[in-house]
Amino acid sequence: PTQTERRRESGFIAQEVEQIPELAHTVSQSEDEERSGDTYYLDYTQIMAFQVAAIKELHKLVQEQNERLLALESSKMTV
Repeated sequence: PTQTERRRESGFIAQEVEQIPELAHTVSQSEDEERSGDTYYLDYTQIMAFQVAAIKELHKLVQEQNERLLALESSKMTV
């Protein structure tokens, strides 16, 4: 393929995702006998739920840290 025909794609490495216990079920291997063991597939729809949960958890953490920072700043002003 020419340079213009090539596309850049991004994604996860299935073998790395397989090492995460909560996500291991999203990885499957090729059932083709000729390629068995060398082609891995990811079910991105199942991974999406974990991504959303992680974003929610991080958002909550950021909010808590912001509240703590505001409390520390306001107590510093009153000293």
